[in-house]
Formats: sequence, C-alpha cells, structure tokens
Amino acid sequence: MKNLLIIIFVIGYACNTNAQRLRHKVSNNTTNTTWKKIGEVKANYGGDHDALFVQGPFDDFRKIKLKVSSADVNMQRMVITYDNGGKDEIPLKFVIRKGETSRVIDLKGGKRSLRKIEFWFDTKGRFSGKARVIVLGRR
Repeated sequence: MKNLLIIIFVIGYACNTNAQRLRHKVSNNTTNTTWKKIGEVKANYGGDHDALFVQGPFDDFRKIKLKVSSADVNMQRMVITYDNGGKDEIPLKFVIRKGETSRVIDLKGGKRSLRKIEFWFDTKGRFSGKARVIVLGRR
C-alpha cells in the first residue's frame, strides 16, 4: 500500500511538472516579437510617391521598419493613415542601401490599426533599376 502511494505521488508530480512546462511554452509563444510583412512597393528611378494599402483583419502594429532590395533608396518622408482617420507624418530623410533595413519606427499611441502608408522617395543609380521597398510590422 505504501509503495502504491509513492508511485501515485511520483506519477502525479511528473504530470504536473510536464503540464507547467507546456503552459510556460504556450505563454512565451503568445508574445509576438516577429516581424510580419505588411506589403511592398516599387520605387522608380528619380523622385516617386507611392501608397501601400494595408489589408486587414490583422493590421494592428506597434512598430514598422523598411527593407530595401534591388537599388538604394533615399527615403524623404512617410505618412501613415490609421483606420480611425488619424494621420502621422514621419520625416525620414535617410538612405537605405540595397539589402539593408531601416531603423525601427515606433507608432504613436501603441498598437495601431493601419489603413494606408504613403512614401516619398527616390532611387539612386539609373542602372540599378527599380528598388523594392518591403514594409515590415511588429505587433
């Protein structure tokens, strides 16, 4: 009888420990720290203005950044329009080299639901072709 109680105790302890370990893994996965592709635009040679319309329903982000491929891009400014109609104008004034990523841009007010992102930019180097600007967001 004593051995049976010890075995039941050991099995119960092992099950409880495993359940806590699984619960801990699930809770760590709910904090989304990965960057999600929101969309992309192509920048022609010379000055350009383009808009990216953000598709829902998972269109709420706290931070965004830009990744550039194919050619260098001189970012001038960006205007973000939120679902509630509010706008943020973000002066950028920096060059993102081909294959590089911009700094992280924090959105005002925490997690915000995006409707549209407008860009004013120009590419450098006539022979590099169009630059691809990928917008990444983090919740």
